[in-house]
Amino acid sequence: MGQFRKYYTTVTSLTYAFPPRNTIIGIIAAILGLERDSYYDQFSRDKAKVGLQILSPVRKISFSTNYLDTDQLSYGRFRGESMVPTRVEYVMGLRDGLLRYRVFLEHKDAQLLETLKNKIRGKKSHYPLSLGPANCLASLNGFEDMDVEVLHLDNEGEFEVVTVMRQDQIRLDPSKNKGRRIMVEERAPPDFRRNRLPASKSINYVYEADCKPLTVSLRGDVFKVAGGYGTFM
Repeated sequence: MGQFRKYYTTVTSLTYAFPPRNTIIGIIAAILGLERDSYYDQFSRDKAKVGLQILSPVRKISFSTNYLDTDQLSYGRFRGESMVPTRVEYVMGLRDGLLRYRVFLEHKDAQLLETLKNKIRGKKSHYPLSLGPANCLASLNGFEDMDVEVLHLDNEGEFEVVTVMRQDQIRLDPSKNKGRRIMVEERAPPDFRRNRLPASKSINYVYEADCKPLTVSLRGDVFKVAGGYGTFM
């Protein structure tokens, strides 16, 4: 299970279907052992490029969760006499119950990438990994070092894309995609600066609900991956 809380939710915690860019950067920082809130500049969008592929369909489900009210500390409150019921939404695997994501990372710091590669191959994450809350534990499954050519498109080109895409980067022609296709849209901030403040406006991201490639016309950066092409978040 995972819980990638939408930044604009308050009383009811809603989740994204996939980890946003900031969450992915946090997971990478946990592997490297970087201190909390210390890595935003190091992984800014001009230094690090991140792509994400959802490998298996997902669904969302909400649970009623009781939180301890600790606004005023007392023995009785910690014994559970004062509970705050809250609806919390989680994302789960639709087919076999497992969440699977593939992350693509490009970084200007070659030494950082080498350190990350060695840690993943040795399964030596500095901090325990989770998909959001600490109880949503995650694990690493493999690392591939690829030489990828990134195409910088000024004019639109047609590609079969398998990753999560920025909506402002693509144009969809339904006639190019046969059968039932469901596109899902999520809005998330792409980057943080210090004090966990958004560094730029939020962006609409889209993905195909059944994890099938989508043929789209797009401009911007695109790279070739197994099964099609990918774009950066």
